[in-house]
Amino acid sequence: MKFKSFALLAISILLVGCSTSKKGSDVIGTETDQPRYTFEGVHKFEKTETNHYIVQNKSTNYKIVLPANVDSYLITAKEELTTLFKEATGITLDYVTENAIGMTHTADGEYISIGDTKMFESAGISINKEELGTQAVRIVTKDNTIYLNGGDNHGCIYAVYDFLETLLNFDTYSYDCISIDKVDNLKFFNLDITDIPDIQMRANSWGFIKENPNNIATRLRTPFDFSDYFLSVADTANGAIRSAIHNCLDIIPRNAPDARPNWFSDSGDQVCYTAHGNAEDYEALVSKSARIIEEGLMVFDPVNYPLKNLVSFTMEDNHDICKCAACTEKFRLYGEQSGVVITFCNDLMSRVRAWMNDPLNAKYNRPDFKLVFFAYNDYINAPAHYDESAGKFVVNHPDLVMREDVGVYYAISSGIQYQLGIYDKQNAEGLETYRKWCDTASATYLWTYNANFGGYLCHVNSTNFYNPETYQVFAQGNAKLLYNQGGWNPYHLTGFQLLAIYLDAKLSWNSNLDMNKLIDKWFDNMFREAAKDMKELFYAENMYSLVLFDRIGKLSSGGIINVAVANQDYWPFQMLTKWLGYIENARKKIAYYEELDIKTYRMIKEHIDLEWVSPAYYMLSLYGKDYMDIDTYNEMARYFYYEILPLKFFLVSERSDSLSNWILTLI
Repeated sequence: MKFKSFALLAISILLVGCSTSKKGSDVIGTETDQPRYTFEGVHKFEKTETNHYIVQNKSTNYKIVLPANVDSYLITAKEELTTLFKEATGITLDYVTENAIGMTHTADGEYISIGDTKMFESAGISINKEELGTQAVRIVTKDNTIYLNGGDNHGCIYAVYDFLETLLNFDTYSYDCISIDKVDNLKFFNLDITDIPDIQMRANSWGFIKENPNNIATRLRTPFDFSDYFLSVADTANGAIRSAIHNCLDIIPRNAPDARPNWFSDSGDQVCYTAHGNAEDYEALVSKSARIIEEGLMVFDPVNYPLKNLVSFTMEDNHDICKCAACTEKFRLYGEQSGVVITFCNDLMSRVRAWMNDPLNAKYNRPDFKLVFFAYNDYINAPAHYDESAGKFVVNHPDLVMREDVGVYYAISSGIQYQLGIYDKQNAEGLETYRKWCDTASATYLWTYNANFGGYLCHVNSTNFYNPETYQVFAQGNAKLLYNQGGWNPYHLTGFQLLAIYLDAKLSWNSNLDMNKLIDKWFDNMFREAAKDMKELFYAENMYSLVLFDRIGKLSSGGIINVAVANQDYWPFQMLTKWLGYIENARKKIAYYEELDIKTYRMIKEHIDLEWVSPAYYMLSLYGKDYMDIDTYNEMARYFYYEILPLKFFLVSERSDSLSNWILTLI
């Protein structure tokens, strides 16, 4: 590319060649001396080769066996096994569904049984489903038969993936990119696999994942949004709309005929959890809140909505908490603003549990049901202190001991800098807060952030924070849910956010995996011969992301959550030129595929094009014709129009115009 010369602001930092983990953190951060937390997890993969074959000379006798009663999970497991097995071997597996009597295990039978089949029961194999939890995998072979099972039928899907990964190196990188060995012969291995996710519920937050085909969300083992686990509740009789979070004013609407002034904060924008100290109004507040949740339990019954074992009573998304005399007095007593939320939730859940335990409501009873509140904004800090004799954090007052069915949803919007390591000094406060909640709550749920909502096209150095050390901390703290919030609006992603999604999926399942090996694997499969050039671009963007956010003073209090970065001062012309050079080299490396394998060429080209969008957008939007050679400008503008516009990017930022509309202004 040829560009007009111009004065370039100097940047006194090396922009390429940095590693993706601790070294990036060392540029700006300093690690603390806090103890490291480790978590082994249960990921046992034992296999022994035999002389028997599943596939021999492109042929198989194996069939899939399903139970007589199948649900959507078992159907998905069967379809995924069929699809991916054919991808690897060219063979479409036949399947049989058991009748009520079922089938019997035999020594010479050649089957792949999925779920709780009668064949599985007759084989004499037992599994501890309570120990496994809802999504874990159990794979056992006996004689010549393979049994794929799990904590529940949902886990059977992941048993298919573990089976294929163990025998055929299966993995998923994007909606259009998987790896699986192509074979004419496949030996039978004796298998003994127990694979339990380190974090039980891993909730997907990317619109890209939800909207794309080929079961990418399921294959990444993050098929659900957090709201799939939560009841959506509200006083619908008075016009409120059911919501899973930030819902206190949906449960207790200000305009409801029965609303009492003492139920609300002085501003009216939050609930007052003490009802301004009025005992009668407090009783009415707890009673009505319980009734609304009970209505939700009846609407979302356990049979039709088995996942919904959580409900939240959570603050609105602002800082207008109540500071009335009663709340202020409780703050003095408990040491943190969150104390009043805990005592309220204890009282509220006591009512709801009594209702569920009434025999008249037996069909709505969920024994493992929990009520959670947001530790967020003014309520983020835990009312706890370290007790040397107990060797852990304990609550500041007996009132604050949480019920077993009350948990905390720690939304880490402050105290954590998401571009520095979990043990960096700047993250000491957030890490301590997490430990306090883990030690004092019966269950902890996590809401974290992994995107810059002020600039979706800006690369964020997420690997400094979202690495095995952090997932070990989360898992060791027994986090039940991880909702790692990304961009909901984009249909396609740039700035290597697809890699961030892949790493989050892998490490939240198994926090002991080697992140650098995962990164290499992702680049090798997504870019093939262009992997080296694209990795150099990734390292350059990763390093500069730290520099960029440090320069604009955002390496504290969340940092990446909502930062506008579309400014010439932040995007040196020469640096963008160098980044685009990596892209040009990558395109040359894969050009031969256009003649050799057009499908593969289009796949890799799209992956490269997606990463071109970020530097190309900043180049054209910030510099344009004033600095660029007109032919180069026109060439890039046409590429946006003809190649990028069909990819359907949505927003440039969460509250901005769409990228598509911007592209239309270029031509």
